Amino acid sequence: MSGGVGPLTNVLRAGAVLWFLLLAAGFFAPGGWQWGVPGPIGHMENYVISLWFVALVLAPLLASHNPLGSTGAIQVYALGVLAIVVSTFRGEPPKLIADAPPLALAVLTLGLLVWVHPRRSSLWSLVPGPDRQR
Repeated sequence: MSGGVGPLTNVLRAGAVLWFLLLAAGFFAPGGWQWGVPGPIGHMENYVISLWFVALVLAPLLASHNPLGSTGAIQVYALGVLAIVVSTFRGEPPKLIADAPPLALAVLTLGLLVWVHPRRSSLWSLVPGPDRQR
């Protein structure tokens, strides 16, 4: 598949929707997300929910409006997906029900993003390209 703005826009929007659905499912899962729990655990959980929403839902949605001019937002999205992958490695064996959905979604969304992006090299760059100003 040769990447273009149309496919890239669709991949970003689909990724945002899929990550939102997985976040929402977490509120209904046994022992899942709870917003506003008192104490430090609740505070930390609120941060995780908020950061998930910003990095995995809002960043790709914002980037989808001008994908080739939104490399920073796409990079935030990709780093958020990688953070989900890293977070599944912890001091206990992986659990199919808890770890498989986010890992599968990470492979799908990052794989599609890299596959359809017409300027893949810009995803790894910290310096703006010639078509972008500092």
